[in-house]
Amino acid sequence: MLVVSLLFQLAFLQDMPWYEHYQLGREAMEAEQYEKAVTHFENAIADQPKSKRQAKTYGVQFIQYYPYHQLAEAHLWTNNRAAAARYLELADRWNEDEDARTAERMKLFRTVLNRLPENPTVVTDPDPTPKRPDTGPFWELVSLKKYTAAMSVLQDLQQQYPDNDELKGIDLILNLLVANDNELLEFEKATQQTEQRLLGDAQREEENGNTPQALAYYLAVNRLKPGQPDIRQAIERLRGLMEAQGKTALEIEQAQNDALQLAEETEKRLQNTLQKQAVLQNANTRLLSDLEKARASQADPPPAEVSVSWNLVPISTATKAANINAQISSDTPMKTAKLYINGQLHTAWDLYNQQQFDLPTISNFTFDRFRNELKLVMRDSRNKVHQAVYPYSFPTPPPVKNRPPFLQFIFIPLALLLLGIFFVRKRRKSQAFRNRFNPYIAGAPVLNADMFYGRKPMLKQLLNTLHNNSIMIYGERRIGKTSFLHQLYALLPTIDDPQYQFIPVFIDLQGVAEEEFFTTLDHEIQQTLEPFQLEMEPVEGLLSGRQLTQRLRKTINQLKSHCERSPKLVLLLDEVDLLNSFSEHTNQQLRAIFMKGFAKHLVAVMAGININTTWKSEGSPWYNFFEQLELKPFSEDQARTLVTDPVRGIYSYNAEAIDKILDLTRRKPYLIQKMCVNLVAHVLNQNRKKITTQDVLFVYTEIRHEVEKGL
Repeated sequence: MLVVSLLFQLAFLQDMPWYEHYQLGREAMEAEQYEKAVTHFENAIADQPKSKRQAKTYGVQFIQYYPYHQLAEAHLWTNNRAAAARYLELADRWNEDEDARTAERMKLFRTVLNRLPENPTVVTDPDPTPKRPDTGPFWELVSLKKYTAAMSVLQDLQQQYPDNDELKGIDLILNLLVANDNELLEFEKATQQTEQRLLGDAQREEENGNTPQALAYYLAVNRLKPGQPDIRQAIERLRGLMEAQGKTALEIEQAQNDALQLAEETEKRLQNTLQKQAVLQNANTRLLSDLEKARASQADPPPAEVSVSWNLVPISTATKAANINAQISSDTPMKTAKLYINGQLHTAWDLYNQQQFDLPTISNFTFDRFRNELKLVMRDSRNKVHQAVYPYSFPTPPPVKNRPPFLQFIFIPLALLLLGIFFVRKRRKSQAFRNRFNPYIAGAPVLNADMFYGRKPMLKQLLNTLHNNSIMIYGERRIGKTSFLHQLYALLPTIDDPQYQFIPVFIDLQGVAEEEFFTTLDHEIQQTLEPFQLEMEPVEGLLSGRQLTQRLRKTINQLKSHCERSPKLVLLLDEVDLLNSFSEHTNQQLRAIFMKGFAKHLVAVMAGININTTWKSEGSPWYNFFEQLELKPFSEDQARTLVTDPVRGIYSYNAEAIDKILDLTRRKPYLIQKMCVNLVAHVLNQNRKKITTQDVLFVYTEIRHEVEKGL
């Protein structure tokens, strides 16, 4: 019977097409089931030995097919050095490194491969003096989140050093980490199965001719995972079919209500799963922190030597444009690198434990001043921070001499220039339509200043008040408070104030426990100030309000020597309604921070829906020290501008459509963006540029539940 079962499994595997083997191999890699991954990848290359950037699977579906570097990785983590080297050579031969991310991973695998011993067998050391275990490969695997492979390396070390207490402590933490990671993988599979089950029910009901129930399932799938073109097409097709079958509008609406109820029930189960995932992820974060502490407790190695070679090539002095490039060299594996230009974070890179890294060239970067400072902040695998500063100044252009005008020679070039601008704009508009241009933002905070409408006068009012006052921004849910804070975060460092250098710190309080409140504030502040390289002691355990006050005083004193002007820390705290659930003692400690001697260097801008004004103690509550600004729905002019300006010259609305949008959304910016992003998607599907009242009504029925929920 066992032989029959094995033969059946073998026949099943052989009947699989190569692309299914490839997909199963990738899933096995994610689950760190490396032997299973090797089996599937080898079956895939038996049928399709050639790597392809775009490999056709079935129908008109294409995938990136790069099996050889993944086979090398699987053999690498199972200590099969020869096989890993062989498959890396094949990956080179089939040009799998033409993809930049794959090339980086192949480079990393070679680095790890070169560090592995030629012969993995244990060699007897004639020197009986006990030595510390070499845990370097183990920590590299942990940093790559290859916990199963790390466990294998750790077990080998424990066999060589059975009495080592450090290894025993690490083993306990790593076992918990692996168990949590496996459970997270099971949650992810369960979530995918839920989505697939709903889709299967929808397809089955449609095949059986049960159109209303099929529509309900499709709408539920769209609610759980919106934006899938196939699902939207199925919904439109079934609605048309119900109308053709003579279903009344009431029956169609009833099917939609059933769908929403089904979606809400499924979403509750999904949210429960996501909450469990969050608990496990938080546990893993703490376990990784414990591993970092265990690593730090080992004997400190000599400090890493890190060097940076800068290469800045000016393009134009007039426009202050240049190409920026640099090379990082280190004798220690590096984790991350961040490039700051004039104090602002420009780009961050994951270095994947490389020791040599060429920054991708930043082409034609335009500086906003003649004297500039570039800074690289790098973190090595030992969690030590290094920095390299490169000052660069453009030569100041000589004054322009007045020349007599020659209007007769200017007119023709000017006319040609204007004509060229006209055709370029027309071409860009046509290209934007072909590229399915849709600038509206629904759900996420507005980070692009060009899409930040209606609040600039209030932003200016706040900046005029901020020098000596803290601000409380309040308003109903999804009125734009988070977007307002993000715009303030981007704007403050650019202000050329004669007295203060504003340093904003964005802090999202959502989900922060009361006992972690002051620790969270300190963590976000110190992370933001990392480019200043302050000499602050690491935090051990949780901070009280008094301890945070002491650290703030030390932080501000050090900042004074790093800033040209008086430093002003601006704490941008989002979701401060959380403070309503905190004890009065915690709120009193928060109040005390803003009353200390260093408070002139500290202000806060807090955003929330409603702050509890009931205060039992005799002291004045912290919010009495704050100026209050209310974010209200847009005025009619502001709302119309938000509807029309982002798509001006590409799409257009008739007047009745705009009136209807403002009426249905009550001029609330989030709902306006929600309506408009769906309206543009709707007319694009119909290859149109004009949005009518009928389009507004159609889209409203699609997202009615979400709109009404936001009113």
